[in-house]
Amino acid sequence: MLCLAARTAMGAESAGHQPVDAARMLYWAPEFGGPERPHVLTHKECAFWAEVEAVGQDGTGAIAARHESAAMERLMLEDLWSARQAREQADPAEFAALAEGLMGELKRRVGGEVEFDALLAKHEISLAEVFLRIRERARALRHAESHFTRVRSVSESDLRTSWDAQKHPFLGRDYGEARAAFAVWYRVEVLRGLELEQLRASRRSVRVRDLK
Repeated sequence: MLCLAARTAMGAESAGHQPVDAARMLYWAPEFGGPERPHVLTHKECAFWAEVEAVGQDGTGAIAARHESAAMERLMLEDLWSARQAREQADPAEFAALAEGLMGELKRRVGGEVEFDALLAKHEISLAEVFLRIRERARALRHAESHFTRVRSVSESDLRTSWDAQKHPFLGRDYGEARAAFAVWYRVEVLRGLELEQLRASRRSVRVRDLK
């Protein structure tokens, strides 16, 4: 949700109506246009992505403060990297396929299609809202692969080595059958590891207003 969401919420309040979902946090950076164009995280977004973190990290939906913190930090960083990527280079023809692959990985990470739909309903968040975030993640991934040597390219040899050596969710399946989904999982894992390293440095250019 970008600054339009903030203006919509503020407009609803000024008209005497409560917004459907109140803002949880505002954040801005030079890449977004400064404090005049803040991005917004709503309460339901924070809760949804915190539960995604909880399921991915611990295998349960029990949300702890660390899950909420990790979710918000990742969303802000991915927004920042997405903005830089969009400024530097237009989305390539294969961008839609990458976003679809990341959506598939998200569904797998929370347990499957049924569990994903239940999570949407629980947090009253739409598929369109989630997919907007996934597109930001796709641009963030492309930015990371363009600017950080560690993730610049993933060779077939890298994938096979990781398949054989790492613990991953595709154990017991045929490599050829699972390769496409495994490749997305591997890229996401590399991105998540890089995000943890880069959060502190990137936050120097992001200003946050916590509305909790």
